[in-house]
Order: sequence, then C-alpha cells, then structure tokens
Amino acid sequence: MKLTIKDRLVIGNLYPKEGDILTQLLVKSIKEKVRITEEEIKEIQLRKFPNGNISYQTDRAKELLVDFTEDELTVLKQQVEKLDKQKKVTQSLVDLCIKIKEAK
Repeated sequence: MKLTIKDRLVIGNLYPKEGDILTQLLVKSIKEKVRITEEEIKEIQLRKFPNGNISYQTDRAKELLVDFTEDELTVLKQQVEKLDKQKKVTQSLVDLCIKIKEAK
C-alpha cells in the first residue's frame, strides 16, 4: 500500500487504544513500518508548532510503499469499520480509510 506523509501522520488515529497482546504487537509492527525517519523529517522540513499544527514541504514528500501482513491489515480494517459505523471518520482520515478498505 502506498502511504503519503499525511497518511503516515494520521494512521495513529486508527490504532486500537487497548486490546489483547497479539493486537498490540501488530500495532507495534504497523507503527514501525510507517515511522517517519529522521532523514525524511529533514528532507521534507517537517515541523510541529506549539498549537499542534504540523507543516512540511509537500513537494519534497515521497510516498512509502508499505507491505502490511494480512493480520496487520485486518487490525486496520477493523478500526476503519468501527469508525465508519460510529460515524467518526474525519476529513483528515477519509483518504486513508478508503485506501485501507480497498487494500487486499
């Protein structure tokens, strides 16, 4: 799955806050796969402001091809489904949610 910097910044909103050990280990693995490296931070000039806003040079940002396992995708799909049923999908998450729903 190709993830943008924005996708990688907001994907944490999909992680289950609690669950069994296996689920949390899968979340840990997902976090590692989507982590933004120090090199990327410098390259795109990623900055966080005191008010919580984040900015970066979108023209320098590259997509990352992430190979999620079937179990990792299941965790993400379950969270997307849960947010959708609760009508809690936000504009910042909608593109990522669609990518996850369509992922195979």
